[in-house]
Amino acid sequence: MMRRSLSIRLSRKHEAADNPNTVSPVFTEVQSAAGAIFYQSRCAACHGKSLDDGAFAPPLTGELFLQMWGGKRANTLADFMITTMPPAAAGSLKREEVVYLLAFLLQNNRVRPSLEPLPSSDTALSHIVIPSPTNPYGEVAAGITLPLPPNPKPDPLDQITPVTSQTLRDPPDADWLTWRRTNDDGGFSPLAQINRDNVSHLTVLGMGTSEWPKRRHAPCA
Repeated sequence: MMRRSLSIRLSRKHEAADNPNTVSPVFTEVQSAAGAIFYQSRCAACHGKSLDDGAFAPPLTGELFLQMWGGKRANTLADFMITTMPPAAAGSLKREEVVYLLAFLLQNNRVRPSLEPLPSSDTALSHIVIPSPTNPYGEVAAGITLPLPPNPKPDPLDQITPVTSQTLRDPPDADWLTWRRTNDDGGFSPLAQINRDNVSHLTVLGMGTSEWPKRRHAPCA
C-alpha cells in the first residue's frame, strides 16, 4: 500500500513538471509557510499584512487579484515578480523566494496544499494555471491535466465597421447613416437598382408608427 501511494505521488509530480498541457497548481505547506515569511519581510509593507489591506499596492488575494491573474500561467506571475518586485529593489528576489511566494499566494487564493512541491523552472511553471474566480482549483486534485479552455464566442462588435467623421461626410454608396444621408441633407442615394422603370414594382413589407410630434417634419439626425 505504501509503495502504491508513493508511485502515484511520483507520477503526478512528473506530470506537473513535464506535461505540455496545463495542470492544476501544486505546492506544499512547507513552501507556503516559507513564502509567508518572505511575504512579511519583502511584500507586506506595500500590499498589507493580510494581503488585501495595503495602502500602496493592490490586493494579492480575492476577486481583484484573481481577475488580474486568474487563468494565466504561473511563470507569467513569477517573471513579473522577479523583474518588478519589490519596486524599490526590482530584480532582488531570488527564484527560490519567488516560488515560495507563489505557493503562499496560491494558498491564499482558494488552492489547497498538496504533496508535490511547486516546481521552480520556467518551463514547468508555464504548464500551471493560476485559478480564476470561476475556477477554484482548491476542489481539483493537484497536478492533474486540465481540460482545454472553451473556444471564445465571437464578439459581434468585431463585425461592426466604425463610423468616422469622414464616413459621415462621404458615406459609402450602400450606406444611409443619417436622416438625410449626408451633412448637406441631400437625401439622395447613388444606388441605381431602383429606377423609373421598376419603382412601380415595389411593395410594402412593413409599417410602423412614429411618436414624433405632428409638427416635426423629420426627426433629428
